[in-house]
Amino acid sequence: MRLALAAFLLNALVASAAAPRLLEPAGSQAVGTRKLTWTDAERNDPVAGAPRQVVVQVWYPARSARGTRPAPYIMELDALRGDLKTRLRFDDPAILADVATHASLNAPIADRKLPVVLFSHGFGTARAMYTSFVRSLAAAGYFVAAIDHPGMGVVALEDRLATPYAQALTVPYLSADQRFVLDQLRREPSLRDHLDFDQVAMIGHSRGFLSPTCLDPRIKACVNLNGAPAPEEREKGLAVPLLTVRATRGDNAQLQTAIYPAMRAPAYDVVVAGSHHSSVTDRDLFAPHVRDVAERRLRVISAVVVAFLDQTLRGRRDELQRATGRFAEATLTVHGR
Repeated sequence: MRLALAAFLLNALVASAAAPRLLEPAGSQAVGTRKLTWTDAERNDPVAGAPRQVVVQVWYPARSARGTRPAPYIMELDALRGDLKTRLRFDDPAILADVATHASLNAPIADRKLPVVLFSHGFGTARAMYTSFVRSLAAAGYFVAAIDHPGMGVVALEDRLATPYAQALTVPYLSADQRFVLDQLRREPSLRDHLDFDQVAMIGHSRGFLSPTCLDPRIKACVNLNGAPAPEEREKGLAVPLLTVRATRGDNAQLQTAIYPAMRAPAYDVVVAGSHHSSVTDRDLFAPHVRDVAERRLRVISAVVVAFLDQTLRGRRDELQRATGRFAEATLTVHGR
C-alpha cells in the first residue's frame, strides 16, 4: 500500500491551461472550513526534537456563507510550491490557486450538534488532496477534522516545512496524533459546543488508517480506505463497527480483511469495482482523460462512507445496504454480528 501511494506521487498530474476541477457538490448545503495548528507539549517530534505539531483543517455544515470568501484549495500554497512541483508533480503549482473548493473560509458553523469525524491522509500526500471527499462528508452533516501528520506527508508548520521522514513513524505514534486532535477539539472554545462527542468516527486512507485509535472508548465507528489494521487489531479484532472500502486491484486484500473473523462488532466490506488505491483522493479529477470515471468512483466511495456513518452514528438502520444497492460498482459483504 505504501508503494501504491509512492506510485501516485511519481505519476505526473499534468496541469492544463484551465484550473483543475474538484467534485461538484451534490446538494445545496453550505460548507465552511478553517485551519488550526496545535502543539502537543506531551510529545516530542522525533525529527524536529521539539514538541509535536499537527495541522488540522476542519470542514463542517455552515450556518451561512454570507460575508465570507471562498476557501483556497491549498492554504499554504506559497510555502508548499516547491514540494508541489517536485513531490506531487504539479508542473505549475500556481494553477491550484484557481481550484474551487465549494467551501467558505471561516464561515460560521451550523447551530446544531454535529457528529465528529477524524480523517488521516495516506503516506506521502497531504490533507488537501482529499478535499472533494471530506467536503462531501461535511455537506452530509458531519464535522470533519482532516489532519496533516508531519513525517507522513508534506506539511507547512508554523516554523518549518515537514516532508516525509526517512524513518517511518510508528502506527501508535500517528494514532496519538488523532487522539490529541480529539482532545483539542474538546478544548477549542469556538468549536466544542457545536460538536457531539458521543458520536465520533475515525477514517483513514492507506497508512492513515490507524487501527489503535479504534480502541479509544470515545471512538464509535472506524472506516478503513484501502489500509490495513495493525497486527494486534488483526488478531484481536475491534469492538466498534468497521467499514472497509477496497479497490479491485493493487492492494493486499488479505491484510485488509484478516480482521473480520476476530471482530466483536459488525464489519462491512465494500469493494468498489474499477477503483484503485487512491480513488478517494482528488488525483484523477485533475486528469481530463479519466475525469468522468474518477468522479463516479469518488461519488460512490463518498456515498458509501456517509451511509455507514449515518447507520452507525445516527442509527439509520440498513442505510449502508440501501446505499450500496444504488451503485452497480459497489459490492457489500457483512461480517460478524
